Amino acid sequence: MRIQLVVLDPDQDYLERLAPRLMNAYPGRIDVHGFTSREQALRFAPEVRAHVFLADAAMGVTADMLPPRCSLGWLVDSPAVATVDGVAAVPRFTRLDELFRNVVQLMDTAEASVELRRSHSIGSTQLVTVTSPAGGVGTSTVALTLARTLAMAGDGRRVLYVDLSATAEVSHVVGVPAGDGPTFSDVVYAVKRRRGNLQLQLATLVKQDAYGVHFFPTPNDPADVLDLDADDVAVLLDALLPSESFDIVVLDVGFEAARRLWAHVERSSRLVLVTDGRPTANLKVRHAARLLERVDQEHETSVLARSVVVYNRASATRSEIDGESPLPPVAVVSRFEGASENEVLEHAYASGALGPLVTAVSA
Repeated sequence: MRIQLVVLDPDQDYLERLAPRLMNAYPGRIDVHGFTSREQALRFAPEVRAHVFLADAAMGVTADMLPPRCSLGWLVDSPAVATVDGVAAVPRFTRLDELFRNVVQLMDTAEASVELRRSHSIGSTQLVTVTSPAGGVGTSTVALTLARTLAMAGDGRRVLYVDLSATAEVSHVVGVPAGDGPTFSDVVYAVKRRRGNLQLQLATLVKQDAYGVHFFPTPNDPADVLDLDADDVAVLLDALLPSESFDIVVLDVGFEAARRLWAHVERSSRLVLVTDGRPTANLKVRHAARLLERVDQEHETSVLARSVVVYNRASATRSEIDGESPLPPVAVVSRFEGASENEVLEHAYASGALGPLVTAVSA
């Protein structure tokens, strides 16, 4: 959905600065129409079916002047003001992400509590699930490197990386601190709240790393993730698949959790299993393939046929391609000794080792 925002303010310079900055920050997601004349703004709002109308509090606009399902907010100078005469207040000078969130929240007030979509239509958003039955093989490294490679492919696809682990340190790993902005704790709150347009709410809670990958910053309290029960996770994934905000979702999830989320995992265009090529890890991947075959039979799905193996942290002396695995190897990422986690990620991306996986995902 493309939000139609009408802004009424006597300061023409403010309007001329605001509109391009907000539309450039959220391309394709919001149109900003600025006016200094109350009469012109009120005439224009029904024409574009405005969702939100922001007006200087002194302009004398009331909710009954607006078209149906259009929310009113008053622009104020102080960020400490929450409402003015019962009308939601929006700080005139604030960060763009805060302003966009305020607009989305106002838009939601025009909607009643909604029934969230629970259908299993794949839609236009592609899901790639990255998992492993073996620990310590760098599953998250593969998932994030894949997300970065897809985001940097030059075809304009918007990529979201999602790690549902309670101990995930996504902000630290990607090198983008959450600061005082939104975190995954806000995602938990939005999902639990189950009100308004969850897709739009989630789109306001992401940040981007230097490679263009969108992600939800690390929660303030890791325990917040534990508040998400199975139904909550289903609601979250349903809001992302399909999504108008993202073209590809890379889901980083443990193998047991992937089985519990089968209703969503079975939508994956590719299921990527990660091993380091050592005998034990290879054996676990082979066992995982057998489990996938069984679950496919139970649910009448075909995930096994879309599954591939990535050999990560591969060593010439300790790793080998498993010739007995029923799953095809698609990429090998060499081991990078004596490096920090960020350096490993940069090396994995720069090596281009996941190129064949990107080709398989894009096929």
